[in-house]
Order: sequence, then structure tokens, then C-alpha cells
Amino acid sequence: MSGNMVEDSLLNQTTSSTGPREPAPHRLPGAFNAVETVMKLELLGRARSKKWIAAMVVWVILLTLMWIGMLAVYANFGSHNGMSPADLATALYQAKQWSFALMLLFTLGVSLAIAPALASTTINGDRETANLAILQATPITPSALLWGKLLAAWISGAVFVLVGAVPLAILVGTNQLGWVMFVKAVAVMLAEVFIVCAIGIGASALNSRPVASVLATYLLVGLLMIGGPLTFIFTANAMTERVEFDFHSMNYDGPSDPWSNPDYNQDSRYPGLNKDPGWKCEVEKSEKYLSHTNRTWWLLLSSPVAILSDAAIGTGPHNSSIEGPLYGVPGGNTMLGFLAGRIASQRLESPSGSEFLARAQDVKPPQLSVYDDCYVGPDGKIELVPIREAAQLDNEVFGANYSKFLGQSWYWGMIFHAVLAASAIWLAWARLRVPVKRLPKGVRIA
Repeated sequence: MSGNMVEDSLLNQTTSSTGPREPAPHRLPGAFNAVETVMKLELLGRARSKKWIAAMVVWVILLTLMWIGMLAVYANFGSHNGMSPADLATALYQAKQWSFALMLLFTLGVSLAIAPALASTTINGDRETANLAILQATPITPSALLWGKLLAAWISGAVFVLVGAVPLAILVGTNQLGWVMFVKAVAVMLAEVFIVCAIGIGASALNSRPVASVLATYLLVGLLMIGGPLTFIFTANAMTERVEFDFHSMNYDGPSDPWSNPDYNQDSRYPGLNKDPGWKCEVEKSEKYLSHTNRTWWLLLSSPVAILSDAAIGTGPHNSSIEGPLYGVPGGNTMLGFLAGRIASQRLESPSGSEFLARAQDVKPPQLSVYDDCYVGPDGKIELVPIREAAQLDNEVFGANYSKFLGQSWYWGMIFHAVLAASAIWLAWARLRVPVKRLPKGVRIA
């Protein structure tokens, strides 16, 4: 931002159509006018920057190439012979869902990669060129100066999001992928760009050198992206409790293979049971690992990718099972559904070791636990326990389904990011206040 532009803009605020007049002492410009003035000056400076324009051109080219690639993939689906029209339509629809998810996450990644460069030098860069001192010597308040710069950086970053939203909107509109999911996802991306810009403004105010503030902003954004999930992974073992219990298991220790004996009913679970002495119902030890990640799941929400996935996937009907894909949710069978499902499943509260044993052993003797395969009755004969799948058993013991948490976690991450952004804005405002009582070494006023 040049000093002449600042002076001309401020002069226009203090002149009228009848000619110049002496401004009243201590009279401050309107808050919105001051913010608008700073924002316009910042945006004009960015519009003349060849770097910003070059980045936008490259971004448009990348989106165009991705769109052409997706069209080629869709066209290739028609060459698969042997697929029924219904199967072909289902496969094509799922491919378009995956394309939407990939483009959505790609747009988020590019926008967050560009946002730090737009905001992390806006204060210390002006301080190095002495333009900041000119602004601070005017009636513009530190708050107006701060918000003008922040909004200009956010608008510059939001352009990348909105340009990337164009092909996403075409995908949604032509394939009925869910407008609510699209609008919610774009809103989250715009909010994340604002948060990163706020972090960059704070780093720019705290660091005297632009290189240091750019590096600090990128490191903090990278820490948000992977730091929380990595911490969750590293602490998962500490959140796991091992429980050991007894159960009856069916074993065979006979001279021949009972399944090959034609005298036995081959449809039976255990052919020749109580006829073949080789069958034994024996007590064995088993172990269960109880995950208590319901205490640390919030670490995952430090990542903007996790926030976006959970926000986007939480817009459809919650038709899920313990292990099945989320086919009932828009985008549920894509990586968005996978990430949102993992977040939701980590919120499930597992019972303690003693509670698990109480539930698992809540059976009538001579059974030992709900995991029994058999038991020996009072007459000495082996009795079978009806087969139930392990997932069904666990659901009976744990009594919970993660679908109730699907799409219900993202706002916790947004609250954390909002607090982080508010802290950065406050720090930047504190460093912009005048008169300056204390300056870091190497920092000049003008």
C-alpha cells in the first residue's frame, strides 16, 4: 500500500463538494467508513499484484483440468459391458459422489494453503515500508485498521473458494447430490479461510519480520490440520483398557474329520455332536479391548478436513449400521462419510472393565458369558448356544450405535477455531494500539 494512496483516500473523507474545509479536531471517521477505506486500499493493492492474479489463473486451470478428467472418467463408465443399466447408473452416481468429495477437499486444501500468504504479511509488511505509521497517524482507529486488513485478506481468499464452488455446484445441480450439503460445505470453507486469515493477521502483528510471520502461520495451520489427529492416534493406546474373561468354546480332538463323515448331518453346526466323543466344550480365556476415545475424540476436530467432512455428511438421513457404509447419507460412501463415521464412532462411550464383565457375564449358569459357543448341561451333554454375529454381540453388550453422533461434532471444532481466531485478532489489535509503549527490537515506527 503506497503512502500517496492513503493520503488521497483520507483527504477525500475530509473534503466536500464545495471545497476543502478544516477537519474538526479529534473528530473520528465513521467506523464502517474507516474499515471500508482500509479494505479498499488493501484490495486495490492486491488487484494490482501479479502474484495474486497468477495464482488465480493457475487455480482456474487446475479446476478446468479436473473437470475434464472427471468427464473422461464418466464417459468411460459407458464402455463397461455386462453391467445392467441399473448397476451402471448406481456406479456412475457413486463416482460422481466421489468426484464431489475429492473436489471439495481439494478446494479446501488449496484455499487454506493460499490464505496464510494473503494475511500473514499485511501488518509487518506495511510496517517495514513505513505505510503502517501513516495510517496510525490518521483518525482511523486500531480496530478499523485491523478489520479492514482482515476483511480484505478474507475476501481475497474467499474468491478461491467461490471459484472452486462453481464446478461443485454444477455437479450437485446435475446429479442431485444434495444442495444442503453443498451450501453447508461452502459456508464451512469460507469460515475456515476467515479463521486462517485471522491467525495470519495475529502472526503478522506479533512478528517483526514477514518471513517469520508467514512461517509461523503455515506451521500453526499445519498443526491444526494434523496435530490434533496425530495426538489422538498417539494417545489411543492409553485410552484402551484390556479385560480378560472366561467363555465356553467348542473344540474337536478326535481321530478323524467330523465334517467328512457321511453319517452326520452336514448342515449342522457341529455334526455328530454328543455322538462323536471328539467334540469338547472347554473353558477358554478371551480378552476384550475397550476403547475410551470418548475422552479424546475432540482432538480430531482440530483439523479443518474433519470439520468439513462432519458438517457436509450430517445433512442426510442417518441410515447407518455398525459396520456398513453410509449409503443412506449424501456422500456417505465417500471419504467424507468415512471420516465423519470415524469421528462419530470415537464418541461412543465404552463401559468400564467391570461394567463390561457384568454385561458379558449376565447369563444363567452353566453358561459363562454371552460369548459362549456351548456349555455342558446337567445331564452331561453338550448344549449349543444360538449363533450370533460378533457385531451383534458387541451391540448387545455395548448397547450403542454411532449414527446418533453423525454430523453432530463439527461445531465443536468450529468453536475451538473461533476462539483461536478471536485470540489472534485481540493480539493483533493490542499490537496496533497507539501510542506504542514498547517496540520489539528492530521494529520501527516510520
